[in-house]
Amino acid sequence: EGQSYEEQDELKAKAARRYAVALRDWSGNKIRSDQILDIEQNIWSPTWGLKGKLDGTLEISYQLRESPWSTALVTTSKQPIPFELKTGYHADDSHYDQVMLYNLILGEALDHPVTKGMLFYSNVKRQGTVIPVDYRPSEIRELVQRRNAVVAALVDATQPPPVDSANTDLVISDLPDIEDTVMPEFAKNKDNCERCFSKVACSVYHLAKERGTAKDMPLAMTTFHRLSRQITDAHKSYYAHWLRLINIEYADLYGSRKEVWTVPSAERERQGKCLGSLRLVDIEVVVQLSSYVLWFERHHSSTTATNTTNASYNNDDDDGSGNHHRDLNTGGLAVGDFVVVSQEDRQKYGLALGVVQYLLAGRVGVECQGVVTNRRRQLWAAHATTQWRVDKEEVMSTVGVMRHNLTTLLANSSDAVVNLRKLVVDLEPPKFVTCSRGQQHQSDNTELNEDQRRAVDLVMRAEDYALVLGMPGT
Repeated sequence: EGQSYEEQDELKAKAARRYAVALRDWSGNKIRSDQILDIEQNIWSPTWGLKGKLDGTLEISYQLRESPWSTALVTTSKQPIPFELKTGYHADDSHYDQVMLYNLILGEALDHPVTKGMLFYSNVKRQGTVIPVDYRPSEIRELVQRRNAVVAALVDATQPPPVDSANTDLVISDLPDIEDTVMPEFAKNKDNCERCFSKVACSVYHLAKERGTAKDMPLAMTTFHRLSRQITDAHKSYYAHWLRLINIEYADLYGSRKEVWTVPSAERERQGKCLGSLRLVDIEVVVQLSSYVLWFERHHSSTTATNTTNASYNNDDDDGSGNHHRDLNTGGLAVGDFVVVSQEDRQKYGLALGVVQYLLAGRVGVECQGVVTNRRRQLWAAHATTQWRVDKEEVMSTVGVMRHNLTTLLANSSDAVVNLRKLVVDLEPPKFVTCSRGQQHQSDNTELNEDQRRAVDLVMRAEDYALVLGMPGT
């Protein structure tokens, strides 16, 4: 906590080097870590419907026992495995599950099965311990089934309701209810729930949307009981109403995320949602911001990285061959957009998430948080002809923020949020001072009419907020 990205990554690298040197699995087979392949690797898996950021990826050599009764070892070929760093004191079933799911998505990313993993616990006496994790098909099957059950409930909740398009007088209150979400039953495990990263969002949802009680939650779950005293019936109605509207918007945006791997970049670019047919020309490390910038050009461009900014480009649309000839700053993306970076021809998606920081006619720069490892540089540079794409991440930049803000508005107990909740949810009247703080500027507003001066005066006297109704276009 409080460490920079470089310090966090170096801690993970040191842990991998020091403690994953040599150990044995439960069958007595010897495992040796030979090198660190990557740190904080981001992977999206359309096949399994999963995504994750692996703390580390190690290359190990595995020495198998010749038989259960033999002590002789036979060295096998090297293989990559996921390495997960935990700050707790003891192993947890969910930690094993996490590593096994990482086996799935890492195997897809590397195009061959990954059957081993490692868990490292740092807060253990003797300076930490490493636990090997084996791939168990029966447990993987159950995990995927649970994932599907949760996703089915979430997708059902975001199906757009039928609306009569001929009704031009339709208002939002006339919309039929979205199908209620039927979430899986609570685990009701006090220890697991208290440590869960989503316990606040889960508690608010159960209280406000499902109108649940403490009997439905794990016994003595302090977060739920605190929120149950804080959230009123009016707050619950407010939450349910706005969550419904967010779900309607999410239903419209949900398909756009799948388009990253289902719709060609040329088509998405015509819709202003993507830049395609790109090649990676440079990776610039920004040390002071703990980030790096991925620089892309059009894949067909023959100009070098040094003169790309001043190059001349054809503004015509796609020529039908898959290459794009429009300037990059006319494709619909804007500086500040959240984006996902993928390799289109190699079908490797979500390799990096970032923000468009530079958008020129010939180059686009995407800034990503964290550290880019030498191994990742080598892998990305190994395929010089690889075609990259940069897609606008609409769900992350809109719906995710709205849901987080809605939950925070009800759950946070800081003075600033409590005051905001009173104004926005409880609709307490805003406060105004009697003497305008803008009177000293009134002499400068000689060109304003009486209504405009009253508007300025209202705004300058507002302590909370002020609403000003103006004519259209003013």
